[in-house]
Amino acid sequence: MIAIRIEALNKTLADKEREFRLAVPFFSIAGGERKAIVGSTGSGKTTVMDILAMVTEPDDCRRFELDDGEELIDLATIAERHSALARLRAACFGYITQQSPLFPFLTVAENVAVQQKVSHRPDRAYAEQLAGMLGIDMLLNARPAELSVGQRQRAAIARALSHRPCVVLCDEPTGALDPVTARQAITTILWAAGQTGAAVVMITHDWELASEFKFEFHVIETKRREGSATINVLRPLDASAREVGL
Repeated sequence: MIAIRIEALNKTLADKEREFRLAVPFFSIAGGERKAIVGSTGSGKTTVMDILAMVTEPDDCRRFELDDGEELIDLATIAERHSALARLRAACFGYITQQSPLFPFLTVAENVAVQQKVSHRPDRAYAEQLAGMLGIDMLLNARPAELSVGQRQRAAIARALSHRPCVVLCDEPTGALDPVTARQAITTILWAAGQTGAAVVMITHDWELASEFKFEFHVIETKRREGSATINVLRPLDASAREVGL
């Protein structure tokens, strides 16, 4: 069973208006689990997701590893081995970003199939099944320019799930969707994860939706220390705080 573990990870973020250190004392997720990351805008949620997706490297960490049941992979150093990183990401990870771009010159069907081709797992029937569950099966021959924002997002969700990843990372996957379609999308993501026993990590501002689907919450909270930079810490959220949306 797949598992990711992080210990004592740090990443400094800075722009023209602020600088802070993102700290992850401990975070783990195993196959079959679903965890939601919440927090204020700009607190570092997407950076956590980018680190999990190996798009961004941490500044330092004690442990950042993936256990695929056969091999323990040090994710903190794999970025130095570009071909190994590319193979791992193609095979194991599905990443749904806030604005997942589609290739404008490909049809929806061709866009959804991209991840299958990259991972060498062609399965047209499964791609069409995902499209049907997401309500875009009638749009498979359309191009992205012909789609609404919500339809493009659902196509991106299908693409991220099409190769049966063992880790599904979702950065506000329902932000462009109405409530009914949002539930349809989350239902599809969790159904696909259930087919392979995948782990699911989701960034969301929709506490109610994540609670409805039994996500375990983790929150990024800001801690300011006098005389030092701001520190934003990712920690588990206890049930009492979750009930009041804190």
